[in-house]
Amino acid sequence: MRALTLFLLALLSAPLAAQQMSASQRHQYEAIAAELRCPASVNLTVLESQAPIAFELKARIAERLLEGASKETVMTELEQRYGPQIRYRPAVEANTWLLWFGPLGLFCLLVVGVLIGARRSNQTE
Repeated sequence: MRALTLFLLALLSAPLAAQQMSASQRHQYEAIAAELRCPASVNLTVLESQAPIAFELKARIAERLLEGASKETVMTELEQRYGPQIRYRPAVEANTWLLWFGPLGLFCLLVVGVLIGARRSNQTE
């Protein structure tokens, strides 16, 4: 019975904390949750996910905002705990250049290949 009571209290604490937020805190809460990748779901943000870990992360975000932490502080804390992959859009750094600019490079190679192929076919005709 005690475990059930604790479970219900934990389950209800996140929505209660979210209701106590001001409008600006609520906006920050949604912005942070939308920028974080859910560790348990594929291609979902924490805001969109219904996984248990997403509810825990939402509660942690709400708790830290109610304590007065800034968006950057909350994001940094979660990134330190879960690693850089928690961010839905990773920062442009030396180790992520291929991720950001690889598709552009492949597109350029494709265009060059098509132009060379078209040029060769015109020369053989």
